[in-house]
Amino acid sequence: MDFSAAVEALYRLNTGVIGTETGRHERPHKPVLLLAVFDALASRKAQPNRVEWSAWLRERFRIYFEQVRSHADSCTPEFPFYHLKGDGFWLPVSVESTGEIMLAAPPKARDLDTGRVFVSGSSMAGACLSPIRFSERGFAMHSFPGIFRMPGHS
Repeated sequence: MDFSAAVEALYRLNTGVIGTETGRHERPHKPVLLLAVFDALASRKAQPNRVEWSAWLRERFRIYFEQVRSHADSCTPEFPFYHLKGDGFWLPVSVESTGEIMLAAPPKARDLDTGRVFVSGSSMAGACLSPIRFSERGFAMHSFPGIFRMPGHS
């Protein structure tokens, strides 16, 4: 996938909307998990074609999530980890004795850091990384500002 297609996929991200009137907002879970994945890739804790379900990824998600959550949002990274497959970002798989199989449901806490549960084929994440400048302090998304528009933040 090329960079422009990856950016379009980010804009089309199915985030889900909850609430009514003034309480209505988009769920931040998928964009927040993608930011955590970008951090994992930048710090070499993941590869573009393999992002493991880990305590590190879960904690990184929590840090970002606390910045943008609404009172009605729960810190549940397992759901976007699983459901980003519907947006074409990756396939969540589990390594079993018979080989790799698609996850039938979001991963569990007991699967953290086992190396058995991961997402495969995250080429979109790799395509998005090309314009990102990495430094010792993290990454800067200078080449495409505004892609991650979080609810209530500009």
